[in-house]
Amino acid sequence: MRKISILLNIIILIVLLNGDQTTLVHPPFKHNMGFNRANSTIARMILGRDVRFHRTGGLFAIKLKSEDDPTTRKDNAILTLFGINNHKIVYNVNTNQLRTFGEKGREDSTAALYYPTDIAATESGIVYLTDTYNYRIVKLRYDSAVDTLAYVGSAGGFGIDSSSFDLPAMLDLDSDENVYITDRGNDRIVVMDSLLRPVKILKNISRPGGIAVIDKEKGYCRVKDEKPFIIAISNGVYILKLSMKGREIARQNASNLPGYSNAGFVHADYDYHGNIWVTDSVNSVVHKFDSDLNYIVTFGSKGYGDKQFYKPLGITIYRKYGQVF
Repeated sequence: MRKISILLNIIILIVLLNGDQTTLVHPPFKHNMGFNRANSTIARMILGRDVRFHRTGGLFAIKLKSEDDPTTRKDNAILTLFGINNHKIVYNVNTNQLRTFGEKGREDSTAALYYPTDIAATESGIVYLTDTYNYRIVKLRYDSAVDTLAYVGSAGGFGIDSSSFDLPAMLDLDSDENVYITDRGNDRIVVMDSLLRPVKILKNISRPGGIAVIDKEKGYCRVKDEKPFIIAISNGVYILKLSMKGREIARQNASNLPGYSNAGFVHADYDYHGNIWVTDSVNSVVHKFDSDLNYIVTFGSKGYGDKQFYKPLGITIYRKYGQVF
């Protein structure tokens, strides 16, 4: 159990959020033996090999159907976690192995990744990835029979048409497995279906970054809004609440945050109650807002100690049990 818990903390390159407020707390000792964070040195000690956290990015936590034992509830909180690390995807297999997919490259190769930024997955084991500087979206499948990720297909290429991208940054999925991609260089959000065919484009969103599609049909979400909506970060300093057609519903400005004159918003996710969580790499904190983007609280401070971060990037929340990574 000790090895399992440590691996699950290391695999997604995380720091568990905490602060002086009681909204977030460390998990019980028996769940992780006191390991709430791990750097490269600790990872090498545990894994016994050369592991280095470098160019990390998006994270995604999911309970894969293929990894769920239907005869017991004891494994329900044990997740598969996908993370971006050094031009690769790193993920856990069951509870005792780490695997990677990809290699640094710009050639036309199914495994070549060049500065990938974000990742998302479905319970059935389909994984989507923004391969940012290869200007494409990559689709993979987790094969439980051999415990590996396999290439399914990709879409994109540099350009401005509906099937092309200019620095695809972050992505998220709706309940129909449509993929919402922030096309940063083209100032838009591109929506593709599960076959990576263009569905629609939401235009005039300046330098979009982090994105979260709040859709109650995805499960484990109690939010007052009956219809799905989109949270998108713009220019690193604005958080936008958009309708599914791209109409702006609400906006939060970094300058409005109490005690902060500036911010560097990066990734966003949401919890069971529809509250929005956003990482801030400039102030090395995490901000929390309600579903209308009203400010609630800020967690953390700059540093390497407990309750501290240093330029946090990715964030993922498993809403069923409230795990925040």
